[in-house]
Amino acid sequence: MSVETANIVREELGQGVFSIKMTLTPDSYEADFKKELKKIAKQIDIKGFRKGMVPPALVRKLHGKSVLFDMLMERVNKELNTYLEENSIEMIAQPLPMETGDQINLDPKNLQEQVFAFKIAERPVFDIPLADGKGSVTRYNIAVEGEMVDEELASMRKQMGEVSKPEEISIDDSGEFLFEQLTRNTVVEDGVSHATWLPANAFKEGEDRDAILALKVGESAVVKDIFKAIDREEESILKFVLDYQAPEVAEGEKAPKPPKRFKVTLNEVNRVTPAELNEEFFKKVLGEETEVKDEAGLREQLEMDLGDVLSGHSDARLKYDMEMALINGTKIDLPEDFLKEYIQSQQEAKSLEGEEFEKEFEGFLKGFRWTMIQRNLMERFEIENTKAELVNFAAGRLAQQFAQYGGGMNNPEFLKGFAEKQLEEDEQYRNRTFDELVSFKIFEKMKEDVSIKQKDISFEDFKKLEVK
Repeated sequence: MSVETANIVREELGQGVFSIKMTLTPDSYEADFKKELKKIAKQIDIKGFRKGMVPPALVRKLHGKSVLFDMLMERVNKELNTYLEENSIEMIAQPLPMETGDQINLDPKNLQEQVFAFKIAERPVFDIPLADGKGSVTRYNIAVEGEMVDEELASMRKQMGEVSKPEEISIDDSGEFLFEQLTRNTVVEDGVSHATWLPANAFKEGEDRDAILALKVGESAVVKDIFKAIDREEESILKFVLDYQAPEVAEGEKAPKPPKRFKVTLNEVNRVTPAELNEEFFKKVLGEETEVKDEAGLREQLEMDLGDVLSGHSDARLKYDMEMALINGTKIDLPEDFLKEYIQSQQEAKSLEGEEFEKEFEGFLKGFRWTMIQRNLMERFEIENTKAELVNFAAGRLAQQFAQYGGGMNNPEFLKGFAEKQLEEDEQYRNRTFDELVSFKIFEKMKEDVSIKQKDISFEDFKKLEVK
């Protein structure tokens, strides 16, 4: 079925995709073409002619093709945008040019009928059941357990403790160990030899750990299999413990297995004596203005702080689960063939083929669905981002980052100024912040409308939750 509108013919292709064929007759663009040539004639300088007095035929000969091409492209874009606007058509991607069988004729002396064709995918209409009150998501409330407070307190005491250099090593110490490759009990000349710091408890329980804990500075022990002795992945041991460089081998040859028998020498020991729980410690941890005077008060404060951290984890998981529920529970009929063609037309995707492309396309489709859902929810909730909101949101994120790395920043005006400068100068940062703020606003609105079930959970079980 074709619907003709002025010089544009529309043909439905299915799945919300249609083609338009646009015909420009010489009568429709000749006047504009001549007008552009006159404008050029007034601007150019050609030897032998006064400025503005170059003959039209010469101007047409020298600049006709480029002027005609630019004018046609401008006219096509204008006609296309007018058609889309008048017919209230929202696209999901840029139009794809189509072959028409007719080449663009750029002969400035003989203007011809010009035919252009495009394939366009219209934005689909769809419902969002979750936003309409159908379905629910679960918020996992993570309990602050006594062990967490114990671990946090022990870590803080160790961080602020006193460091000593004893001659012997214990399970709570860390040591600098020299690892030297052995053949039987002889150090291999030019073999693997590397010194690194490790906590004593990095050695697995058993005879290897017992041998290490029996050492004094300067003494050595033999480890028969370093990959069984140290509680790390093999790749991590090779890279960080041994600084191992695999030897180069000829093409087709098999690389030798890395060595596993080592002499381990204890070079140095670091022992941290935990800081005492006193008023000086409380002020270092909680600030000079703290009213905490004893261990019980500190534990109560740590429990509250940990509760805030875990609540943040719960919110992040709720947001993730809500997004997954929206994506998986919202039926959107997308024109996959059109989208594949669109992606393959993009420069960065042209090198992808076969299974590699299909894998990338699956991820793109998931992200595209979420983009469509977000756009729908933005309109539903009438979400807009003002400049002030963007600056405040970016400043808030900066404050969180400072706090995360231990550098509290109590100067809101400085943060706002810094954020505003970044937003103005860095387009990528500006776009990312805009999207994050939209996502945050949608999440807050959805929390008001969606049925949220509450479930208590331990932190260990929380970490085991599936990532979809």
